[in-house]
Amino acid sequence: MLSTLNCFWILKHTSRGIRFDTVIEVIHEEIVDAAPLDIDVQLIMCFLREYSQESAMPTLKEAEPYHKKGWILGVGLDSDEHHNPPLKFMLVFAKARAQGYYLTMHCDLPPS
Repeated sequence: MLSTLNCFWILKHTSRGIRFDTVIEVIHEEIVDAAPLDIDVQLIMCFLREYSQESAMPTLKEAEPYHKKGWILGVGLDSDEHHNPPLKFMLVFAKARAQGYYLTMHCDLPPS
């Protein structure tokens, strides 16, 4: 059995007019298709730092039924931290933690 945690950047899709439910249902279909191959996939929904907390909050709300189904395990923060500190997303991460999501953050900075 191969287990993997995969991040997906939902705002990259919804900001282009693709519906949240369309994105998550297509991803979930692929996860179901992988199961007979002994591949277990868990999802982390990542917010991108170049977007705002105000755009992340309604996205977290849209994710709620899929989190309850076990389709989305965690919430993450991704992309370039320069001028986009984690504090910018403090409220959305506090809400995600209260809802039972696992939390993670990634940092993409050039070597110093």
